[in-house]
Amino acid sequence: MTDNKQQPNADQDPVGRLVRLAERHDDIPQERAARVKEAAQLEWMQQIQRRRRSRRNRYGLMLAAAAAAVLIALWLPRIGVPAPRAATPGWQIEKIVGAAWLVDGDHREALFAEHQLRLGERIETSAGGFVSMRTANGQQFRLDERTAVQRLADGRLEILSGATYVDSNESVQTAAIVTPHGLIQELGTQYEVRIEVDRVQLRLREGAVRLTASDGTRHEISDGEEFVLLTDGQASRTAISPRDPRWSWTSRVATVPIVSGSSVDQFLRWYARENGLRLFYADTALLRFAEESVIEGEWSELTPEQALEAVLATSQLEAREAEGELVVKPLPSSAF
Repeated sequence: MTDNKQQPNADQDPVGRLVRLAERHDDIPQERAARVKEAAQLEWMQQIQRRRRSRRNRYGLMLAAAAAAVLIALWLPRIGVPAPRAATPGWQIEKIVGAAWLVDGDHREALFAEHQLRLGERIETSAGGFVSMRTANGQQFRLDERTAVQRLADGRLEILSGATYVDSNESVQTAAIVTPHGLIQELGTQYEVRIEVDRVQLRLREGAVRLTASDGTRHEISDGEEFVLLTDGQASRTAISPRDPRWSWTSRVATVPIVSGSSVDQFLRWYARENGLRLFYADTALLRFAEESVIEGEWSELTPEQALEAVLATSQLEAREAEGELVVKPLPSSAF
């Protein structure tokens, strides 16, 4: 090891002073002075070497202690000491319209976008307040006004009051929904859960869910169904269209998941699904054009309708709804 520390100052070192004294006295016989000087210099160098060895020994002890600490750390899990657990990922608050709060007992504070919802945290929305959040697996929850929810362990969300819209299109593992009336589990779907004092109401836009009631009874609900379960066990089913106006509140807090560099086709497919529509292109050449056309810019702050208008204006396309389809055509003035 190279010693970069400055050598002892001879003015402060007694051996160094002896060397200088040996050099100063001209009246001392030259041969004797040379012997004294040589001996003093030898002692001085030996003292420096001893100091260097002492430092090396201390460094060696420090390295040995560090190595021992590593060995202990590696050995501890083998003798029953549990390894640290990874922190549970937060659920990202994506968008807030109106007012919403984080609530802990009697304490409440304003909820802001970008907050990471942790285990046990509770959200309440005001009249006119809406919230969207996304789990680490990509599942999205949208909270209606006057809604209260709490994040539970094992990837579950408890709805205490109000209504929540669930979109699991991009998620790998979905979160179960806990309600006062039972447990709801789903497989890749869009649906709404609404809680009232005497009932739970489910509306299925896409996919399927299973409701396990408090008494253990299971109910399967499919897309296009509205299912109501009362606290006395009575159940009813009615049809609901994916374009029914009762879905409209969910768009108020929807976040456009398109980033710069995405294609026009990707956006139109998302928009059509968001509104319960099937996407239809006038011809295959138009489809290829949409697949190859790239979107630029930031879109997350726009509503779905605003984003559609912007995309169509910049790509020389037009789109209209007809019989459950979003029909895409070129503008009359375009080169198509």
